[in-house]
Amino acid sequence: MTDGSGATQDQHNFMTPWLAMSHQLDAGPMVFASTGQGIESEVTPNDTTRYSNAGQALPSLRSRQHEIGIKSVSAATRWQATWFDINRPVSGDAWGCSSGGTCTRQMDGQAHHRGLELNARTNAQQGWTWGGSATWLRARRENATSDPSLNGQRPINVPSYTLRGLAEYRFTSVAGLRAGLRVSREGERNVTEHGDIVLPAWTTLDLTTHYDSHIAQHEATWTWGIQNLANKHYWRESPKQYGQYFLNPGAPRTFRASVQWHL
Repeated sequence: MTDGSGATQDQHNFMTPWLAMSHQLDAGPMVFASTGQGIESEVTPNDTTRYSNAGQALPSLRSRQHEIGIKSVSAATRWQATWFDINRPVSGDAWGCSSGGTCTRQMDGQAHHRGLELNARTNAQQGWTWGGSATWLRARRENATSDPSLNGQRPINVPSYTLRGLAEYRFTSVAGLRAGLRVSREGERNVTEHGDIVLPAWTTLDLTTHYDSHIAQHEATWTWGIQNLANKHYWRESPKQYGQYFLNPGAPRTFRASVQWHL
């Protein structure tokens, strides 16, 4: 239903179960597993020139997530490997929509995400810290009925992989001072449902310097950073909202400075 302002109100009561288990192996690593559910809800865009159910809330459906993995508990070197399986309901417009308020927004199948996530971080000698992560993702549309040709396609705005790397050095000659370089890379993204337009993969570098000190007997961290060090021009993501496709550019080279007090 809608109130006087035109906003849509939709109220439901749900129980979303979640179960997680872990076990410490004799050799040291820990294995873990979890399974749970969430709730996905959406409202039809309030466009009466296109939608016959403009402004109406769609049925709230459950999403499901399962994961299993193994991780270390060592203080010097930490690593983790996780396999995940996520199934989320998605909405779509009825096939053959035209102008004049004939289109109907409806829940239409699922987006099925399966993947593997790896990450590790180690404190090496001479003040160095190395870290990195990698995620491989196979995402596909399933059970779409309004447009069956969507089945098997990768959902829009979802990269097939993500890579992160970090190298940080802690200066022994200046207590509390450390500097780090981070590299990020994300794979291609579909802009349109059938992949007719694809955003290319991109890579950026970020440089940060931190200085830990004390101010009035409180710990403080000073941070100076340069994001997108090489000033690379790239498209960061490609969301779709209200039936329109958007291309969001990545930020240009940006200088940042901040201070944080720990009270």
